[in-house]
Amino acid sequence: MRTAYVQQDHRVAFGYGVLDIVLMGRLAKRGVLARASQADVERALFNLESVGLTDKALMLYTDLSGG
Repeated sequence: MRTAYVQQDHRVAFGYGVLDIVLMGRLAKRGVLARASQADVERALFNLESVGLTDKALMLYTDLSGG
């Protein structure tokens, strides 16, 4: 399993959702310019479910608590 780190103190240029951030973790598998496949979305939702964040998938990631 790999873990990603998102620094808590940063300036937001784009309003990414939680699901968008998780999908960015799949870029190495699909390439930077490729769209997320249905399999990518399903995998991302599975991972969100595994940490109890499925209900937060569509909210802005900056609205999540860092603590």
